Amino acid sequence: MGFLASHTYSVEESIGDTYSTTFVQPFIDYTTEWGTTFELTSETAYEWNSDQWSVPVTLTASQYFELENIPMLLGGGVKYWAESAEYDPEGATLNLNLYILLPRT
Repeated sequence: MGFLASHTYSVEESIGDTYSTTFVQPFIDYTTEWGTTFELTSETAYEWNSDQWSVPVTLTASQYFELENIPMLLGGGVKYWAESAEYDPEGATLNLNLYILLPRT
């Protein structure tokens, strides 16, 4: 379980549009004893100048396994846009991913 937050803003108005955006990302993960991880997170952003929210909520699952002694993670999930800003997607998206975990040298 954790939380990430930041705020960015423009300092020079003469080079384009100004912005003032707050970003928060709460997340909770649970890993089972057999190597399956479930995660629930939101990458919420609020643009103060345009009064727009962007609130995607993501639920994912991934499974650790080894293929010929190469550790990997296979997973996927669904992302639902609970609130969309002007140029954000709407509705839900699906994703599938494969991570090859290479050792440090």
